[in-house]
Amino acid sequence: MTNILNISNTTLRNIINKKLKINIQDKKRDRDYAEGRFIYSYICSNYLGMRQVEIARTMKRNHATIIHGVKRTVELYEIDRQFKKKYDDIMSIAKKMNTMSTLETKEESERRQDLEISHVELSNLRKEVKELKKMNANLEDRLYKVSEMAALFSDFDIKEHHVEPIREKIDLYFKSLEWKGSGYDGTIYNSHEGLSNIH
Repeated sequence: MTNILNISNTTLRNIINKKLKINIQDKKRDRDYAEGRFIYSYICSNYLGMRQVEIARTMKRNHATIIHGVKRTVELYEIDRQFKKKYDDIMSIAKKMNTMSTLETKEESERRQDLEISHVELSNLRKEVKELKKMNANLEDRLYKVSEMAALFSDFDIKEHHVEPIREKIDLYFKSLEWKGSGYDGTIYNSHEGLSNIH
C-alpha cells in the first residue's frame, strides 16, 4: 500500500497519546487506551503503508491484535459519535503534520522525530523518578522508626546473652525493608512469628 501520510508511526503515536492523554503502549484496557490502539492500527495500516507485523512490533503486540483493531475502527466509526470525533481529530492533526513534513528537509524531519522520541522518553523517566522518590520516602520513614526503636533499646541494660537475638531481629528487619524496596511483593515473616503463621 502506498503511503498517504508522510509522517512516522512515532509521530502518529505521539499525536494519539497527546490527544487522548494516554500511552497506547501501556497494556491498560480502559476505553481511551483501547480506542487509541484501534486508531493507531488503522492509520498505520491504511495511511502509513505499514504491514500488520510491523505495526504489532511497534506496539509489542501480536498481528491478530492489529487485525482486530483495524476492524473495530471501521465498525466504531459508523456507530459511535464519540469515537468518530476522536478519529477525525487525530486524522486532522496527522494531516497538518503531513503538510509540515513535506516542507521539511530529510535532516529536519529526522531531527524533529528524534526530539519527539526524546520527549516521550523524558516523560517516562520523570514518572520513574517520581515513583523512586515515593519509594525512598517510605524507606526513610521506616528507617526513622527503626532508629527510634534502637534509641529505646540503648536506654535498657540488656544482658549479653540477649544481644545476639535482638541483633538478628534488627538485621532481618533491615533485610525486609530492602526486599520491599526492591519491589518484592511476597509475604515477609519476622523471625518471632514462627512457622505456625505460614500457610
